[in-house]
Amino acid sequence: MNSSIYSSNLPDGLEEAAVNWTWYNYVQLLLAITGIVGNALVILIYFKNPKMRNTTNMLLVGLAVADLLTSLMLIPVPTLISGIPQDWRGEFYCKIIYCYELMWISITVSVFTLTMVSVERYLAISYPIRYRIVFSESRPKFVLIGVWVVAVGCNLYSLFIWFNIDGRCTLIWPSDTFRITLGVTLFLLKFVLPVIIMCATHVATILTLRKNAHELRLRSDTDSSEYALLQAKQKVIEMLFIVVVTFIVCWTPDQVGHFGYTVGFVPYRFLYSTSYRCFVLLAFFNSCANPIIYAFKNGKFRNALRDLFRGRGGGPS
Repeated sequence: MNSSIYSSNLPDGLEEAAVNWTWYNYVQLLLAITGIVGNALVILIYFKNPKMRNTTNMLLVGLAVADLLTSLMLIPVPTLISGIPQDWRGEFYCKIIYCYELMWISITVSVFTLTMVSVERYLAISYPIRYRIVFSESRPKFVLIGVWVVAVGCNLYSLFIWFNIDGRCTLIWPSDTFRITLGVTLFLLKFVLPVIIMCATHVATILTLRKNAHELRLRSDTDSSEYALLQAKQKVIEMLFIVVVTFIVCWTPDQVGHFGYTVGFVPYRFLYSTSYRCFVLLAFFNSCANPIIYAFKNGKFRNALRDLFRGRGGGPS
């Protein structure tokens, strides 16, 4: 099958090295600033409050780190369109910088980390004994490292499709079969499978919590510390469920649109259309949404945030 070549040139005369400040760039910058500030606060609160250093919060900080990096790379910067050096520097630029390889790695880390948070809460509530074995004190660090390794591996394909051709970054698919196979694989691995795992584990966790609460009410044990702990767990699960739903709402249009391009349902120009740009902005909003959700749904986070601005140490347990 003949190779498919898609030039990276922007259509309709938009081929410029400098940032062409449009409504899209201003919204992108606003999301970047919001994401940087919000996720930086989450990370700072975690490290300033020793009592918050549990497994769930460590994974949430890993999520905040990934979202912070994504937000940093959302800041609009000038892009080299032509005149790129014909050496290893030019190849590095096209394969890593121009195609936003690092940003997509951090986005993938965010998706996989959120998936691990869902699994962690499911095991903690449904299988507490197994949970203590799987998520021992040092395990979350290795989980986060593993997530980064897998995320890097999932995005190495850019090395094989982006090239420096005559001083211009050009996207070249080896074949239509390669493009379609890669598109289907990535859509399933980076979106569909994580969404299924998140939804399944959250539904199972909620059912377990309701069952435990019902048993305590039957024993008229609603004033016990066990029931209070159960209610606290329910609030955490409610917050994480909102985080998952927000992720699905934000990323579904972008992922479906890009999947449509890779399998040939929509043309390449669709990636530069106003509709798809709106899908991308909605997806980017997810990188700054989680700190907002924490502020509204987590009283301990609000208290820690208040203490931070008041200059007090310590924090919620």
